[in-house]
Amino acid sequence: MGFMPNFAKRKYPTPQNPLVIHENFKIVDGDTVQAASSLYVPEQKYRLEGVDAVESYQEFGDEASNLASSKLAKKDLNNMVIKGEKASGSDRLMFKDEDLAKSLVAKGLGVPDLRYTTSYISEANDAKASKYKIWEKFF
Repeated sequence: MGFMPNFAKRKYPTPQNPLVIHENFKIVDGDTVQAASSLYVPEQKYRLEGVDAVESYQEFGDEASNLASSKLAKKDLNNMVIKGEKASGSDRLMFKDEDLAKSLVAKGLGVPDLRYTTSYISEANDAKASKYKIWEKFF
């Protein structure tokens, strides 16, 4: 997405470092989950509303993915999907989880995506002032 700097790339998930898989979805990165396909429903990616987080192959990507995994572990993705809303310029549907979004920004693993919300700006300012993660390394 357009809000993140060009991070140093790392390898994509491997058998030694797989994507975390939950009962009805797997974590792709800090702001993206992928629902498992079934006989009647194709695989579908969902993007977290309001945050642009580091990608899994970028620096701090594992940390963002692990945070998403821990925050979403006991939740039902079906209850978080924003029906009919797609991410700008993407085929991904949107899902909402304010706890995850706020945590990613507060820990310096993402920035508010101002195309969708003005929430999390104070968390971003605090993370920036404290030079957490991306704020220390890239801004």
